[in-house]
Formats: sequence, C-alpha cells, structure tokens
Amino acid sequence: GVKYDRALLEMAEELSSGGKLDAAAAQRLWESRVADGRGVTETELETLRYIMETYKLDKKAQAAMDKGLAAAGGAKSRSLGGSGSGSGSGKRKKSGSSDDYYQIIDGVKYDRALLEMAEELSSGG
Repeated sequence: GVKYDRALLEMAEELSSGGKLDAAAAQRLWESRVADGRGVTETELETLRYIMETYKLDKKAQAAMDKGLAAAGGAKSRSLGGSGSGSGSGKRKKSGSSDDYYQIIDGVKYDRALLEMAEELSSGG
C-alpha cells in the first residue's frame, strides 16, 4: 500500500472549505513540510500529490502546489495537469549537476547511471 503523512492529510482537511483548497491553504501545506527542517520526504510528496488529486484546487492553489512539487524534485500532479491531456507523460527532470545519483522521471527516482547507459546502448546501433 501507499503511505501518507497523517498530519498533512489532517491539515488539508482543516484548511479545506467544502473540499476546496485555495492558494493560502496550499502555501501553508508546503510551509509546514519545509518548516520541519528535514525537507520534503517521499511520503510527504506522495501525500501532497494525493491531496492535489482529491481536493479541488483553484488556479492559484494548483500553481503553488505544482511549483512546490517542482522545487522538491517531484513531477506536477498526475490527474490535474495544466495544458493539454498527456502533455506531461514521459517528461524527464534532471535534478541538478550531471553527477547526481538519481534522475527523476514523472516523479519517480531512477538510477542516473543506468538510464544513461541504456540511452547510450539504444542510440549506438
């Protein structure tokens, strides 16, 4: 099963109004994760994605959540994507310098060296 952060789920419930979250609520959710000093864990990212898929977010809230996910190294929300259907599938996001251990694709971490090796082998002939 998937693990979720109970405190984040409870906070989203408290901040929501009729199942809706506004930009201020989205900002508070992100700030609560950064304020704990550990950064954003995978469980917290998964919980925030779940919140984005479960609650109705206004445009500003959606933008704030997408910005937070991008900054944390995750992909944009899966079901609430912005322009055009399927526009985000397969997008790769490099997480910094070329010697980083992981490469994030659609919010999932992969071993960068293995991906680069596969790419070299597939393009080499």
